[in-house]
Amino acid sequence: MSTLNDFIASVKSDALLIANRFSVRFSLPPTLFASKSGYNWTGHLPTVLLYCDSVSLPGMSISTQQARTYGEVREMPYERLFENVNLTFYIDGSMDSKSLFDTWINSIQDPVSRQFNFYNEYVTDMEIFVHDKDDEEVYRVKLFECYPKSIGSIQMDYGAKDIMKLQVSMNYRYWLAGSAIADANNGLIVNGKEALDSDGAQPGFGAYDDQADFPNLAVENERLYPKF
Repeated sequence: MSTLNDFIASVKSDALLIANRFSVRFSLPPTLFASKSGYNWTGHLPTVLLYCDSVSLPGMSISTQQARTYGEVREMPYERLFENVNLTFYIDGSMDSKSLFDTWINSIQDPVSRQFNFYNEYVTDMEIFVHDKDDEEVYRVKLFECYPKSIGSIQMDYGAKDIMKLQVSMNYRYWLAGSAIADANNGLIVNGKEALDSDGAQPGFGAYDDQADFPNLAVENERLYPKF
């Protein structure tokens, strides 16, 4: 049986992680590249990532339904659900943090024409790193196909002296952690078949289908994600 001395010895040897040792990394989606007209964002992404004040590690749950054969009811799983990831950013003097997510939201649905863009044009992958007291990476989460679902309002007040912050809720398809990320990046083999593409997406589904399965990817994207 564990004792208090065992607990103290474990803490001294392994230490306990502090919640303020983290970093966030993501690249701009295709819609925000300078070559894309209408949604150009010319800010400095490394500064925006540096000003990430807080982030929530993603959660996960399993949906179940009751199944009865004989005797007691069993709760049988049938679906995996992922919670949105919430981030908070300091707003710098040029308001790059605010303009980034304003432009990103506008690239999902045009604010004038109300047309939706193609799904694979406004999604990107995001990574969250957890560091120890020596700033060494001890845990990593990768979220696939992210996009901002909501941008929080900012309260302005003549009497306020606090730094302006922006809250963003990110939606995504699914997340992986640890060695599973390497399996996704290298192509996970299950029962002799590749279960994940090199970009971590399941082949045959969504905007990241294999070119071999869909030689004309542009036509397939238009079928799967038409503009309204």
